[in-house]
Parts: sequence; structure tokens; C-alpha cells
Amino acid sequence: MDLKVKIKTLFLICVLACCWGPSFLFIKLAIDEIPPLTLVTCRLILGGILVYAFLRAKGERLWPFRSYWPHFAVMAIFACSLPFFLISFGEIYISSSLAAIMNSTTPVCTIILAHFFINSERMTPKKATGVILGFLGVFIVFFPTLLEKEPGNGFGAFLVFLSAISYAIAMVYSKKNLQGVVPLVSAAAQLLLASLFLIPLALVIEQPYLLPMPSLKAIGGICGLSLLGTAIAFPVYYAIIRLAGASAVSTSTLLFPVIGVFLGVTILGEQVYWNAYLGAVFIFAGLLLSNNLIRWPFIYSRGLKT
Repeated sequence: MDLKVKIKTLFLICVLACCWGPSFLFIKLAIDEIPPLTLVTCRLILGGILVYAFLRAKGERLWPFRSYWPHFAVMAIFACSLPFFLISFGEIYISSSLAAIMNSTTPVCTIILAHFFINSERMTPKKATGVILGFLGVFIVFFPTLLEKEPGNGFGAFLVFLSAISYAIAMVYSKKNLQGVVPLVSAAAQLLLASLFLIPLALVIEQPYLLPMPSLKAIGGICGLSLLGTAIAFPVYYAIIRLAGASAVSTSTLLFPVIGVFLGVTILGEQVYWNAYLGAVFIFAGLLLSNNLIRWPFIYSRGLKT
């Protein structure tokens, strides 16, 4: 990867983090009034329409890529419908700050899956150490919730952790099956398909047409999710995968907790306890190590491959 591509990739990673980092705040603003399936469906419909409109404005069409529709359908589930629902459902029980920290495990899960399914992204001793540190951090975050009488926090954190696994599946799948597809086409197709998947479920299960009119706060949360966290984020997401691969795009989650915790604490007045901060340190250390952003923290033999 030449310097120009590296700089462009780094810039896009920062943009993606600034788009997805506030999503945990936006979800928290809306989830008290709008049930999770309905919230996710609204997000996907509005985001999909915006991305498709931008796609057409650039003169692109979906039809030339019709052979990719089965792949778009898989991505619609694992990159949109499922993780969006899991995070929204999880934030009923936990703070937006904790959700942001738990979601930062996506790169750890991506590295594990990429080892088995992408030949160029095999596990190394350094990556394996990073994975171990990452999961140790997850355990530190989880452990106090297991001792609580109220199981809700543990359940909510587990749901968000499952969303990280779903995102990892999507990243690896897109790297293997969507190379050469225009980023806007991939984003528009999967968002529109995900909307079609969830509309009937939301109408039948949650009956949103019976709900009272949401407040301006909740509407603002939906708009933020749709515009910043979906319409802008997804084209950037695919552009990074196209430039640098699945593991590279997952490093943007290094910044998610920083943005998510800051917004949760300053705007919502959330409390973040010591175990969450300590767990985040281990997760960050694992991410930095496994993505070759820091050296081994111990002496290793000259012949050991990293």
C-alpha cells in the first residue's frame, strides 16, 4: 500500500468513526420511545433512500450489478438488520457508553474470522496475542454484571457483543465477495434490502402505527442515525474495504468508544465504572497489537514472525 493510499485510508477511517461513534448516542435518544425493530427499520428506510438518491445523482444504477444481489442480501442481514437491532435492543438495558466499548471488539472478531476465510489475512503470534488481550478486556467489562442481582446489564452487553460478531462476518464476507463493486452500489443495495426484510417484521411484531407521536428528541435520534450513521457511513465503509481490506476498516472501531463514551458522559450524564475503563484499555491494547500499530510488549526472538 503506497503512502497516498495509506493517507486516504486513514482519513476515511476517521470519517467513519465520526459517523458511527455518535450512533450509540442517537440510539439512546430514541430507544425509550421507539421500539428497536421500528427504530432500525426507520433508520434503514431513510438511510437507504438517501444513499440511493446520491447514487442516481452520480449516474450509477443498481441493475448492472444484479448478479451480486445474493451477496447484497447476506450483507443486508449481517451488516445492517441484525447488528442494528442487537445494538438498539441492547441499549434498552445498558448505557450508550458501554455499548460503544463492547462494539469496539469488532476488529478482534474480524481477525479471527479473516484467519479462516481470507488467505492474505492469516493469524500471526502478534495477532493472536492481541485477540487474547481483547477478549480479556471483554471479560473485565462483563464480569461485574454477572455478579449483579439484575441480569439486564449483562444481557444488554452480550447483545452488543453479538452485534460485533455480526459486523465481523459482514466485513469478511464483503472482502471475499464484493470486490470491484462500486461502494455506493453496495451500500444502497444492502440498505434497501434490509429495509424490505424488516418492514413486515416491525409492522407485525411492534405495530408502530399504534404508537404515540415520538418527541423531537427521538426524531432527532432517528435523523442522526439515518443521515450520519447510515447514509454517510456506509459508502465510506465500503470505500475503506475496497482500499485496504476487512481488518483495516475494523480499526475505525478504535475510535468508537472514545467518541461514544465522551458523548454519553457529557450529553446524557452517563456513569462509566472502573471495570469498563479497564476493559477498554485491554481491548484497545489488543486492537493496536493485532493491527501492527504497536510493537510486541515483550522481548521476542529475531526469528519469530509477527
